Amino acid sequence: GRGDREEAAATIDAALLEESVEDLYEHAPVGYLSTLPSGLAVKANETLLALTGYRREELVGRRRLHDLLAPGARIYYETHYAPLLQMQGTVNEIAVELIRADGSRIPVLLNSTLVRDVSGAPRVIRTTVFDASDRRRYERELQRLRDDAETRALAALALEHVHDGVMLLTRDGGIDVLNPAAE
Repeated sequence: GRGDREEAAATIDAALLEESVEDLYEHAPVGYLSTLPSGLAVKANETLLALTGYRREELVGRRRLHDLLAPGARIYYETHYAPLLQMQGTVNEIAVELIRADGSRIPVLLNSTLVRDVSGAPRVIRTTVFDASDRRRYERELQRLRDDAETRALAALALEHVHDGVMLLTRDGGIDVLNPAAE
């Protein structure tokens, strides 16, 4: 009854309250990277380390975000991302590729916020890193389907103007395409 639901809600609330902020940070569904304005990594969560394959001591205090970017993304970072971050204070949903510790690449979405001190000087950049591998596969599949549909549409248009009768059959012998001459 109602008492059971209230007790369950109280138990859930208590369990959520006991979850540590540090655990929430370390095992968030996105990678977190904090860098100095120079880009040098000063803090990274476990999610980011797992995503990139770096150990904390290989990344924090040793590498810059710039160092993790694929060559094309580095250029974009220097010419667009960093200047925009300085001007606006935030940059959202920038698609780039990171280079993992093993040299493989992973598509990600970056969101960054520039934190300034009381005098307005840049203090730290907080960046979230979202694994976009599934999204990239989905986008490629959509593009493949779009290209296939365009090819079929062009083929159908061409068949309408062919003077000979053309009939395309399905594997089970049904008619898939029939041009006007074949009708």
